[in-house]
Amino acid sequence: IAGGAQQRSQMPPMPPSTGTAQLSGTVMTDEANPRPLRRAVVTLTMASMPIGRSTTTDEAGHFVFTQLAAGNYSAPRVTKPGYVSSTYGEKRVNGLGSPITLAEGQRLAIAFKMMRGAVITGAITDQGRPSVNTNVQATAVRIVNGVRVASDNYYYAGGSAQTDDRGVYRMYGLPPGDYVVSVSRLSGATSTPVRPITDAEIQWAQLQFQSGSAGPSTTTLAAAATAPPPPAQAVASAPVYYPGTTVVAQAMPVNVAAGQERGGVDFSLQVVPTARVDGTIVGLDGRPAATATVNLVPRVDGSAGQLDSLMMLESVMMGRPTVTNGKFSLPAVKPGEYTIAVRGASQSDAPAAGSGRGGPAPAMTLWASADISVNGA
Repeated sequence: IAGGAQQRSQMPPMPPSTGTAQLSGTVMTDEANPRPLRRAVVTLTMASMPIGRSTTTDEAGHFVFTQLAAGNYSAPRVTKPGYVSSTYGEKRVNGLGSPITLAEGQRLAIAFKMMRGAVITGAITDQGRPSVNTNVQATAVRIVNGVRVASDNYYYAGGSAQTDDRGVYRMYGLPPGDYVVSVSRLSGATSTPVRPITDAEIQWAQLQFQSGSAGPSTTTLAAAATAPPPPAQAVASAPVYYPGTTVVAQAMPVNVAAGQERGGVDFSLQVVPTARVDGTIVGLDGRPAATATVNLVPRVDGSAGQLDSLMMLESVMMGRPTVTNGKFSLPAVKPGEYTIAVRGASQSDAPAAGSGRGGPAPAMTLWASADISVNGA
């Protein structure tokens, strides 16, 4: 307060969104005999723009941005289906681009070269039949310190596709490199148990039916009176990696060159045996926890190189079990390495240690964790 008038803080004025600068250029193919690319999308952004500006190339591969404000712009980017996205000024695929600065009234011309993307295609089967509308993903991988890891670049992370009515998928526009190809039904690590019917169960059911028909034999009646056979081991769908393994560390990378079409990347969906994980949660006083939150999170070791993005998706989809009298149960957990993370209610009724006031201690958040290995048994 000064002189009876209230002073209000003001935000610095935003730079104008329009001006007199202009950016133009051409988009050509990256070939021995370059040719112009039409309908390529060029995007330009700067800090003062709420959203970027985009335009498309004409028949001659030309584009132009007019009435641009003076200022600093991020490296322009061009995309086109079937081609590898390109950033202005990058020296290699997945390289850093070059930002540009425009002055008022400036006319700047730039050029892009776009590489034709590679293709990975194949067929997915389920028990010998085409698997329809199944998600297939190609994750770009690289070697860092001798360990295979997933690409950390958003634009070059890989590709995805769905199978058609023949079970065939086709991922295109991929940069050259190595890819781990995987397929998944997108089911979580915990789900409703699925138990296949065994031959023994079918035979037992047939005997029950025969015992109710006219004139059953003594042998049939005796067999029907027996207890039903034990149910089969519960199973669940699991992510499968080319050439057909459920272990990500055993996946075989698929290498593609620029413009290459790699076919025959075929493999089948699989199911794995599941297990039920039961546990007990106790508080600091040794009594069963009244309330708690339980999460089951997959662990990915160094040999896997953290390339299993599907496991990250599954960790989000995992259900949280209900805790009753300190006990919880996780049904149908797939084989793997997991961490059970528990978070309990806060406690503040204990005396404050060292406070000398005898009052309650600050609220404490209780937590616990345990690493487990699940093998389906």
